[in-house]
Formats: sequence, structure tokens, C-alpha cells
Amino acid sequence: MTFDFHPVKARRFLTIAVTLGQDDPDPTAKVLDALSHQKENIKNAIVRLNLDLPSQIEGQLRYREMQEALKDAHYFTIAREIRRETRIRLGNHSSEEITPLAALKAYLEAQKVPPERQKILMERGEKLLGES
Repeated sequence: MTFDFHPVKARRFLTIAVTLGQDDPDPTAKVLDALSHQKENIKNAIVRLNLDLPSQIEGQLRYREMQEALKDAHYFTIAREIRRETRIRLGNHSSEEITPLAALKAYLEAQKVPPERQKILMERGEKLLGES
């Protein structure tokens, strides 16, 4: 059995990745700048624009302008990876300083669980953690 290479005219696949920061003054301009550097490569290609951005600036992006910059592509998609800040609200304590039962109590209070239900859940938590 032999194999022969047969070149074909296939569309180019192009991935353009742009990482945006919370302190970027104009996130759309940064994306458009990245696209302008790839203008010749975008023509007739299948393009995936990957945006990595914090949730705080998501509303500042002007997608119509990005779509206009990608109009010469055969096909394009804009994918967003949104970084969300997670905060643990445990009063004056960090997650490393607080015991599991204290964290459970803080959570139940934050969720406004009725006191009688809190008592039952705390007792079960103690039993699970072997702290009774």
C-alpha cells in the first residue's frame, strides 16, 4: 500500500487571542488593534477571536466594531472567557483562619436561615465533622 500527498485548497483557520485587563482604558480599541495586525490573514479565513476579560469590563466592549473588523473573514466567531472575582465573605476572617463550623454558621446567617433551622444544621455539621 502506498500513500500519495494531494494538496487541496482549504480555508485557513486562524485563532486570535486577546487578554484584556480591568485597567485597559478602551478594551475595544485593544481588540481592534490586535485584529488590524492580522488583517491580511483574516481575509477568507475561518476566524476564532478569543477574548479573556474580567467581568467588570464586559459591558464596555463594542461588539459591532469587532464584527465590522472581521467582515472579510469567510466565517468568524467571538468566544469570551470571563474572569469572575470570587469573594468569600466571612466577616473579618479569611478562609484560612476560620473553622468549618464557623464558616457554616456565617453562611447560614448570610442566607438568613431561621434560627431553629440553623440549630439543626449546625448539630448535623458537628456530627459530620466529628466535633460533637
